[in-house]
Amino acid sequence: MTLSYLSDTWHFYKTHFLKICYIFLPYILLTELTYALQGTITDEERFMTLSGLLVFLFNAVLFPLCQGALIVYLSSVMAGDTLSPLNAYRISRRFLVSMVAIYLIVYTLSGLAFALLIIPGLIVWIKFSFADFYCVLENAKARTAVAKSWRETKSSFWLLAKGQFLIMLVTVMPSLVLVKFYNPDTVAGAVMSFLLSIFVWLVYPLSTIYAFRIFCAQRADV
Repeated sequence: MTLSYLSDTWHFYKTHFLKICYIFLPYILLTELTYALQGTITDEERFMTLSGLLVFLFNAVLFPLCQGALIVYLSSVMAGDTLSPLNAYRISRRFLVSMVAIYLIVYTLSGLAFALLIIPGLIVWIKFSFADFYCVLENAKARTAVAKSWRETKSSFWLLAKGQFLIMLVTVMPSLVLVKFYNPDTVAGAVMSFLLSIFVWLVYPLSTIYAFRIFCAQRADV
């Protein structure tokens, strides 16, 4: 069943690749601009303070907005009324406050779990896979969405875990290996780092699409 869902995920991703790029490129480009600005700060203390603040703000606001737009788009395709990326963003803005709250809750708890061991961190991450969907599709508040995701992923936990692991293995792991073969301080290394970063973010939606596929199948069985 895992391979079947992965096949569906890949087919959807290929079919809607350009629209997905339109949704994620603003976040990717702004994030890369943030890292570029970090390189212009020479004072170490200012660097740590400003760069950390910029990264936090971009990730805490822009990523939930982008993720919400992707979910709105996925839902519109499933409903047979495909929205444009711009309209998906417009709708996503309605859920921004709750999505930001979910982001902070999930990443705080996941971070604490990862600080203990890798396995607890992965468990927490998988258990919160549906939280964004409940927020956007059912207008659930952050606490409700997180609690419901924790409860409703019980029956599909291993299906989610196996699929997400395979997606990471195929997409993220090769990038981590390639990083070892170039110097990021050189021009060629900087270009390679930039391209790998874009690649990782452009394949990230596979994870969301896979979880959404299981989420929809699970709701259909209820």
